[in-house]
Amino acid sequence: MRSTHACHQLDDAQCWAVLLEHDHGLTTLPGTTGTGTAVVPVGYAPLAPGVLAVRCPDPDLADGARLGARVTLELSGAGRSSSWTVLVSGVLRELEPDETGRWSDDVPSRGPVVTLHVDAVGGCEALLAQRGHEVLRPAS
Repeated sequence: MRSTHACHQLDDAQCWAVLLEHDHGLTTLPGTTGTGTAVVPVGYAPLAPGVLAVRCPDPDLADGARLGARVTLELSGAGRSSSWTVLVSGVLRELEPDETGRWSDDVPSRGPVVTLHVDAVGGCEALLAQRGHEVLRPAS
């Protein structure tokens, strides 16, 4: 059976809805240890509008937060009839001393918790339809 693909861009609200449904993604980290840019899995949790708590055992995450590094967080998923990707970009920051340990139980993974101050989000969903079947778009 022949298949066709229909893609549509997710708006900011849809991207944030996806972020709220999940808790792991991939992020790019500047290689502060001389290894170049690395792509590593991270756990995350929303803290406030536009702010995510992020953690992973890679020491480059904490180093990036100390330096205020710009990073991208990617979430991707696929099902029987669609696949999607959401990209989030922003600046890593260290937690304030009184915040250290505050969100440790809320953020999956291991390692120190840092914040990602989001300044851009974007996403796309690809809907797969087989010939003779209508592509149904999610309600906006």
